[in-house]
Amino acid sequence: MNHVNLIGRLTKDIEVKYTDNNTPTATFTLAVPRNYKGANGERHTDFIRCVIWNKPAEILQQYATKGSRIGVDGEVRVRSYENENQKTIYITEILVRQFMFLDSKKHQNEDSEPFVDGQEIPIDDENLPF
Repeated sequence: MNHVNLIGRLTKDIEVKYTDNNTPTATFTLAVPRNYKGANGERHTDFIRCVIWNKPAEILQQYATKGSRIGVDGEVRVRSYENENQKTIYITEILVRQFMFLDSKKHQNEDSEPFVDGQEIPIDDENLPF
């Protein structure tokens, strides 16, 4: 079973890009705090790379900004490529299947009025390009 649920904050605004066949996609980083404190009492945070496709990518860009708190549901994907030195580079990321806006209304933009706290945006398998 490959299933991941994360809650965190966006580290920057979402930037949607389009593939050659005009499919929207966005890659973003989610800052996810760990559940424990270090030896000095400091709380550590993991920065998790995520990718989202199609209409949900555009919706996320429209209604979420840097610092927005969201929940994501998806799966871990590992891909690789060869760099200019013929070294294989591996990238681990979360393929987001659905997400939820978790900020209260008072912390959201006025443009986000159609969405209420915790509304889930589903992503169907047939919307994925692979």
